Amino acid sequence: MSELGRAVAAKLKAYELDEVEEVLREARISTAATVPKPVRLRVEQVAFHGIKRLRVPTQKDTATDAAASGGEEVKADADDAGLSGASARVEAAPSETVFREVPFNFSWKLGAGLYGVGSAQNLRGKSSLLEIIRWALRGRCRLQSDVALWLRHVTVMFLVNDEHIVVDFDVLDGVPRGSVTSQGGGSERARAVAQFSDHDSFEQVMDAVMMPLLQLQRIASWQDDKAIEHAWVTYAGALTVSSRGLDQLMGDIAFSGLPSRLLS
Repeated sequence: MSELGRAVAAKLKAYELDEVEEVLREARISTAATVPKPVRLRVEQVAFHGIKRLRVPTQKDTATDAAASGGEEVKADADDAGLSGASARVEAAPSETVFREVPFNFSWKLGAGLYGVGSAQNLRGKSSLLEIIRWALRGRCRLQSDVALWLRHVTVMFLVNDEHIVVDFDVLDGVPRGSVTSQGGGSERARAVAQFSDHDSFEQVMDAVMMPLLQLQRIASWQDDKAIEHAWVTYAGALTVSSRGLDQLMGDIAFSGLPSRLLS
C-alpha cells in the first residue's frame, strides 16, 4: 500500500484503505514520487520545400488601388509572403485571376547554442519556419492555411539526449503523411518507429514517441464533468512561446490550471 493511500484513508476515515487505493488507480493518480532524470531536447536540422502560389495583381486591381489611394499607383510585391524561391511560373485560372508559382527550398543545420531568425523585412517566413518545427515536434499544425498548402515535404531532426528522432513527411493539400525514425548514438542504424497518414495519426505518433523518451506522465484533469488526460501536445505547447498563445503563462490550453501545472 502507498503512503498517499494511507494518508487519504486516515484523513477521510469513512473509507477503507483498499477503497482509497482503488479510487486512486481508477483516476490514474500516481502514488509513488520519483525524481526524474534530466532529459534534453534540441532541434538538430530542419528542411522543407514546396511551391508558393501567389495572386498577381491585374490591371483592374491596379486601377482600383490607384483610385483608393487618390490616384497614386500602388504595386504589390509578388514575393511578399516570404519563403523566397527561385524561378516562377504564371498561370491564369478560368476566372481570369492570375497566379504566380514560385518554388522554394529551405535547409538549416543547427548545433548547440542559441540561434535567432531575422529578416530585413516583414512577411519573409520567420514565423512559418518556427511553426514548421513546432508541427514536426507536436504533430499538430498551426501554420497559416495558405502556407500549409504550399508545402510539399518536411524533414526535422531532434536530438533527445543521445538519440536522434527524425520526423519526415510529405504534405498533400495541407495533410501530412510520413514516418518517424530513431537512431541512437554511435554507428547504430536508423530504425522505423511509426508511420502516420493524417493530422490525427500524426499527433498520436508523436505522443507515443515523445512521452516515454522525455519520461513524462499524462496530466489528468476535469472538463465539463468529464475526466480527460493531457499528454504530449499539451507538454510540447509549453516548450515554445507563440504569439498566438500569450494569454496564459505556459502552453496554449488555459483551463484546468494547466499553465501552472506545466510550469511545475
